[in-house]
Amino acid sequence: MDDAIYVIDRIEEGIAVLVRDSGEKMEVPLSGLPSGAHEGSCLRPCERGFALDEGEEATRKRRIERKLNALFVD
Repeated sequence: MDDAIYVIDRIEEGIAVLVRDSGEKMEVPLSGLPSGAHEGSCLRPCERGFALDEGEEATRKRRIERKLNALFVD
């Protein structure tokens, strides 16, 4: 399987727009996403379609928080 990670950029009218770090975009019906997926979820392709990668999501959130905190430190 591909080790690409997709992030749910947005959900519009029953379609999730997924984006890879490379900028590649893909549209997937909500029915093709795992339970609990939401905007910002990290997904890995798997045999059943996609699987949530909660560890990667947490890592990315921490990295973003550190960058934001660095902007606002005196």
